[in-house]
Amino acid sequence: MTERLQCVEDRVDRLRQTLNVLLRTQQNLTSQIDYKIYGPPKELEKFSAVEIAVTHGYWGHGSHKHVFEYVPALEAKPGKTLVGGELGPSGA
Repeated sequence: MTERLQCVEDRVDRLRQTLNVLLRTQQNLTSQIDYKIYGPPKELEKFSAVEIAVTHGYWGHGSHKHVFEYVPALEAKPGKTLVGGELGPSGA
């Protein structure tokens, strides 16, 4: 009985090793496929907060008013792509 139990334990251990090899192979293939589809990993870069300049425009002897908000343009950097931005309060 002891020998049979040892045989079963050895078989379970070999199956566990085989599953680990299959899992590592699947992870490797998934990484290769992701690289081919999406290219190299992207790094995010956070821009510092910007101040918004606000100007109030009046015309028609003050009967019309419009608030003009100016947000400085974010500059593109070599080898980087500006994907999107979000404005927040100053000092955020």
